[in-house]
Amino acid sequence: MQTLSKYAPLTPVPLDSARFSVNASTEIKLSDLLEVSNIGQIARVAIGGKWKREPAPIVNTPGGVLQQFNLETEQHTHLCFYYRGAPASQAATDAFRSVLGLHPHLLDMDERKSVEEILREKIPQKGFAYCSIKTVAIGLRMVLVVEGVYKQHNMRTITVFIDASKKHEGSAVQEVTFLAPRDAFYKHYPTIMNAFKSLKWL
Repeated sequence: MQTLSKYAPLTPVPLDSARFSVNASTEIKLSDLLEVSNIGQIARVAIGGKWKREPAPIVNTPGGVLQQFNLETEQHTHLCFYYRGAPASQAATDAFRSVLGLHPHLLDMDERKSVEEILREKIPQKGFAYCSIKTVAIGLRMVLVVEGVYKQHNMRTITVFIDASKKHEGSAVQEVTFLAPRDAFYKHYPTIMNAFKSLKWL
C-alpha cells in the first residue's frame, strides 16, 4: 500500500461562489432538528436538538456576520456561523492555504504559529488551551478544525475554519463553532461531530 506524506499536495477544489452571510437564499428550519441551508460555503447542515435562533448580534469588523443558535435544553450552549468580514493578511492567507493544501494532519508548532491570525482568539496568548488542531477532509473540501478550552470560563469549543475565498487562496474565512460548558459539550459532542462530518458544500 502506498503511504502518503502529509506534505503531498491535494488537487484544489474549484468553488462556484464565495457567499458568507445570511442572505435571501439562506433557509433556517427549527423543530427537533436544526437545518441551515445556503449559508456561506455551506449548502446544508442538520443538527439534532431543540435550537433557538438568537437575534443577530453586533459584529465589530466591517462586513462581519454572526448567526447564533442556542440549545434550549442546555444553558450557555451555542452554535455559531461566523464570517469575519475583513480579509486575512497575505502572510496568514499563505499559511492557511498551505496547511489546507496538505493531506489531513495534526499541525506542528510552526504551522500553529503561522495560522494564529486565522484562529483569532483561539491561541494560548489569549487564554485558550488546545486539545487538538488539525486539518480534516469533509467531502472534497479540506478544513481546519480546532478543539480546545477557554481557560478563564472553562468553556469547551470546537470550530471548523473554512476557506471561503472565491479562488481558494485562503484570504476569506468562515467559521462554524460549537461552544458549551464541559458537561454539555461532551454530552452533545457526538451529535455535533456527526453534523460537521456531513456538511454539504455549495
